[in-house]
Amino acid sequence: MFEIPNRIRIDVETVKLPDGRLVSDYVQVHMSSFVVVFAETTEAKVICIRQYKHGPQCVSLTLPAGQLEQGEDGVAAARRELMEETGFEGRDFRLLGSFAVSGNQGCGTGQVALAKKCRQVAVPMPDDLEQMKIEFLSRKHLFVAHLEGQFAIVSHAAAIGIGLLVDG
Repeated sequence: MFEIPNRIRIDVETVKLPDGRLVSDYVQVHMSSFVVVFAETTEAKVICIRQYKHGPQCVSLTLPAGQLEQGEDGVAAARRELMEETGFEGRDFRLLGSFAVSGNQGCGTGQVALAKKCRQVAVPMPDDLEQMKIEFLSRKHLFVAHLEGQFAIVSHAAAIGIGLLVDG
């Protein structure tokens, strides 16, 4: 086992498959759960953030997102992350699903939350490592940006696809 507390744990497990076979050296990656927020303003614009992301090593459009804190549910995390990163609050929140990041290794669970009727009530307070520019896109322009590859993170791309299917 390898572990960095509150970030990542890697285990080597023995897995019994449905047909009875055993795999004795299966690597399982445990990471924190997180939420991605598909948030729309009262003017029906989707709140996006343009920022450098080190995973894909590029400046990318993203949605507000972040790690769930200990004992926090997805809606509470969505409210907190939306406020911290954008200064917006929403009136209507709901979870649209919870998904494994990797079908084989796990790598954390991503939750997708929908926030409607959002309005800015505070100044954004992003983390020290986050330099962000907030952008507002119509659903049509969001779809085009998605197709153009402007969203480099799969969980954000998935949240956009799910969000575009809901209420619109």
